[in-house]
Amino acid sequence: NKKHGGTQHWVPWSHAPVIVAPTGGCHAPRYRRLCCITCTSSLLFTLFAAIVAVTYFDQQHNNIIHEYVARNDDVAILSATFYNRSKSFENNTVILLLNAHQVLQLKHSELLGISTNASGSMKTSFRIFPVVQQIPFYCKWVPFIAVGQVSEGMTSLTLSTGEKGMAVPIRRPYSENHDVVACFSPLFLNERWQLLLLTAEVYSYYGAAMHFYVRSMITDLFLILTQYRNTRVQPWPAVRLGSKRANSVEFDPNIELEFRNQAAAMTDCLLLHK
Repeated sequence: NKKHGGTQHWVPWSHAPVIVAPTGGCHAPRYRRLCCITCTSSLLFTLFAAIVAVTYFDQQHNNIIHEYVARNDDVAILSATFYNRSKSFENNTVILLLNAHQVLQLKHSELLGISTNASGSMKTSFRIFPVVQQIPFYCKWVPFIAVGQVSEGMTSLTLSTGEKGMAVPIRRPYSENHDVVACFSPLFLNERWQLLLLTAEVYSYYGAAMHFYVRSMITDLFLILTQYRNTRVQPWPAVRLGSKRANSVEFDPNIELEFRNQAAAMTDCLLLHK
């Protein structure tokens, strides 16, 4: 309302002054187009950068694989287990446990061998399988198993990937049966003896067999573990390549193995107690 000389006059709402905020007028469509162009350009740039990055990574990965496939490489045989009778494998089967570069399967789908018994020799091929299906790209060396059938009553085995052969010592799995077998990953130093002894006491109380893989350990603790019933303590040394090697002398495969070769140790325990 308005006051005129003390008299109040009511002004209709339709005649009241209205303040309208500026909306940009004809400039609003221009801002929208600019925003759309900016967002589209950013999206295209991000997509282009992603394509370039993936292409570069793929080229680097292919170059690495090509480099290792083209050159010779070392293979470390950890064990060879002979099953003359088994529920899991065919009769007269040998399982090789080995460490090698992760592209071993690209180089060799199988290893060649010759098994010998009292009657003569027989050629054998060992199919190679990775122990870990999801191979970590950051670890150059990984564990494999190679499965092959040998001659019955085998006395010796020679293995090769080419012209030269190498004699492989053979072992047999344990014959005793256990309801539960606890396999312990490679231990080193193990100064926390309280935890280890408590674990051993609990497993022993419930009748489980224990298989320890040891890299290094305090002498007194080692002697205590050997006193438990149904317990085996097996050394698990680092992989040592000899003087005749494909890689340079500076290359240390233990740096390229995951968790002190833990997957290979667990596989070795399974093969022994299977």
